[in-house]
Parts: sequence; structure tokens; C-alpha cells
Amino acid sequence: MTVILEHLLCDLSSTRNYVRKRALSLMAEYLRTRYSPKFAQENFATILYGCLSSCKRGDSHEIGLGSRTLGLLAITIGYSYHAEELVRETFSILSDALKKVSTDIAAQKSVLLCLAICSFSCANFSERESSMKLIWQVVLSKPNPEVLAAAIESWAFLLTCAIDVGHRRNSWTRVPMLYLMLLSGGDDHTIVSAAADDAVALVMESELEGRGRGRGRIHEILPVGEHKIDLFSFSKVYQSGYIVDFLEHGALAHLLENKFLHENFGFCPPDDDDDKDVDRAESIEEGLCANWTCFEEIGSYKEGEEPADEPKTCSEKWFH
Repeated sequence: MTVILEHLLCDLSSTRNYVRKRALSLMAEYLRTRYSPKFAQENFATILYGCLSSCKRGDSHEIGLGSRTLGLLAITIGYSYHAEELVRETFSILSDALKKVSTDIAAQKSVLLCLAICSFSCANFSERESSMKLIWQVVLSKPNPEVLAAAIESWAFLLTCAIDVGHRRNSWTRVPMLYLMLLSGGDDHTIVSAAADDAVALVMESELEGRGRGRGRIHEILPVGEHKIDLFSFSKVYQSGYIVDFLEHGALAHLLENKFLHENFGFCPPDDDDDKDVDRAESIEEGLCANWTCFEEIGSYKEGEEPADEPKTCSEKWFH
């Protein structure tokens, strides 16, 4: 592990707001752009509880950063032996965080993304169902259209997990179905109606799947570098889109290397050439160093939070 990564792990528990934000931002970039299961497993507790602490005591911006990093940790470890602890420790804090950031659109969307990705990656079916119910409460609260669309998309994303394992819709989807039908359709093509349209289609696919009549006509291809993933249902198309949007520019690295995603999509890419792995790792390390330098130069401070009086952190002890 490089000094920079040791630096970031230490700074996740800093007493200063701007130091924690810097560490969260760079840690998220590292987990997003490089599939690092060994690093994530070995430093699981430090990253998990650092993120959770930020989600509990930070401002809206820090909660957004913490939740994004937490989601990236979850998709990196997948359904491993750490999954149960992540779910147990995370869900109640994310529920409280949703209330705390109720006036911050970006932070709300980040927490919803985190809840959905953590549930997808680490939770069992009943825990995912509980997450869906929690997310649905956000839908019913009639939030800002951006947040409403994000909540519907996150709820629909978790519904794809139920479709995957053949669960028919039941009482926890019937009422949402009626509400979604009221939000969908129309000629305005708003982000809310578009999200509701997709969710209705997924509920219908769930119903057909439960009756043994699903699958068959859809065949989409998700390009993955020189390879491809074949998608034979709308639920898989939707699922892949949500994950790619979450991973952003790190999607290719995770789709090529993340064993949890390989199992989920039935994808078996050939092993990368060792030289390519080394080049990719070196490129990421260089990017971390460059981003670190940028943060050091311009800072990410709240008004009145000057770094000059910051007590010595681990990073300062190592680098000065």
C-alpha cells in the first residue's frame, strides 16, 4: 500500500471537516477507478467506519461524499464475509442521513444511490426489500423532481434483484405500481415520468417472470472494452445502466475485473495481460498523487475553516 493510501486512511478520522472531505473524495476516486478487493478487505473497518462517521456528523456535502465512498466500498467487496457487517452498520445511518440532507438535492441523490448499491451488493432479499420500503417513503414524501426521479430509479434498481431470483410482485409492489402508473406516461417526458415508465415496465416484467413468461425478446449488448456482455431482459439492461452511471469513468475497470459483477451478469472476460495491469495501477497512483497535490494547493475548506491552524495529522507528520 502506498504512502498516499495510508495517508487517506488516516485522514478519514481527522477532526477537521476539510481534511475528511479531501480523504473521502480521493478514496472514492481510488475505489471507483481501480478494482481493489484486497485493499478494501484489509482496510474494511477503517473505510466503513470513516464513511459512517462522516454520514453521521458531517454537513450535507460530507454526507454526500461519505455515502458515495461507502457505495464504492460495497460494490468492491460484494457479497463477501464483510457484507453482513456493512449492511448491519449502514442502513440505519443512511436512513437518518436521508432526513438530515432533506434540503440538499445532490446529497439526497448520493445517499439514495449508496443505499441502492449497498443493498444490491451486500444485502439478502429481505434486507433489499426493507431498503425498497425505505426508498419508497422518499417517493411518497413528494420531494424535488430530481430527488423523486432518483428515488424511483433506486427503487426500480432493487426490484431488478427480485426479478433475478424469480420473486413475483406482492403487497410491497402493488401499491407502488398504482402510484407509478399515475406518475408515468404523458407527453411531457420529464425525468419523473421517464423514471416511472421504466419502473412500471420492471414491475410488469416481474409479474411475467413469476408466471414463467418472462425473457425472450430482448437482446442488448453492453460493450466492455474489447469484450461485451449480452443482456437478455429489461431488468438486466436497467441494472447495467444504473451500475455504469454509478461507477462513471470507473465502470470499465470494474466490469473487466470485479468478480461480483461478473457473477451477476454471467460475464467471463479473459485475464488481462500483466503489463496492462501494471500500467493501469501506475496510472491510477499517478492520478491520486496529482489530485492530492491539487487538493493541497486549492483546499476544500468551508468559509472560516483555514488550514493554517490544523493540528498535525498523519499526512503532515509523514510529508513535512
